[in-house]
Amino acid sequence: MELLLKWSCGIDTVTFKDYMTQLTEYYRAIRRESSLIAYWRMGGSDLAGTRAIDFAGKYGLNGIYNGLPVSRSAQISAVGNEIGSFSPGSKEYGSEGQNLEIPDSVPLRVTGDITIEGWIIILKERFTGWIIGKPGEAEYIAAPYCIMLSEGKKILFAMGNGVSQAELYSAVTMPLSIPTYFAATSYRGKMKLYINGVLSESKAIGAQEIKDNKQPLYIGENGGNLGGSRFNFSGLCGEFALYNGALSATSIKEHFSIGRQIIYRKPYYTTYDLPSYS
Repeated sequence: MELLLKWSCGIDTVTFKDYMTQLTEYYRAIRRESSLIAYWRMGGSDLAGTRAIDFAGKYGLNGIYNGLPVSRSAQISAVGNEIGSFSPGSKEYGSEGQNLEIPDSVPLRVTGDITIEGWIIILKERFTGWIIGKPGEAEYIAAPYCIMLSEGKKILFAMGNGVSQAELYSAVTMPLSIPTYFAATSYRGKMKLYINGVLSESKAIGAQEIKDNKQPLYIGENGGNLGGSRFNFSGLCGEFALYNGALSATSIKEHFSIGRQIIYRKPYYTTYDLPSYS
């Protein structure tokens, strides 16, 4: 039996080996960035479904899944005839108490140049849905950084001191049920937000103080760590990476381009029975 793997767009035919090569190339693209701190794939490789492995291989910043967010292959209808899919997997968040918690550690306390990137699929619009970051005294305020889904389905990148923050919103709203790549950077006091590999907005941090409050880093929800309100994101998260430097526009475009080949084009398998001869 010959196993062929075809893209759902019905144009290209590639072997399973080619597909796995693309998966490996995305992993390598993230790993070769010298400023990489942590890399949470949130896929099938996580241990027993309760721990999230840090694939950066530097500081061992593994996390714990609270509330047991569901593992998904994320087969969500996307643009045209394509099917959106995280691979090797992803986690679906959406209920109070569901989050990935990474305990506070010195490498996570980034108050200078930074990049946060990842892939999401929004399943339901929620006000101030927490995607990733470290919360401050006010649970929805960055200390020092966070990415949220704001009212109106815009991505919000914030840097602050836990009480106040500098905010940068995407120029466009995010679609529902379609994989979206984001990358947020800060370099020498200037914030930039990229959506699907393209610069969306930028602004100066100005006089805003950037300070870490030694809280855990949360994905999918702010954690309600101070006994306050929880702001949970309703959707899927995968391939999140954190850096203590600002990635270049070229690197961001490369990460999106490689990831899109894997994530946007869900392969399907077609088998062919070999003819028999008598």
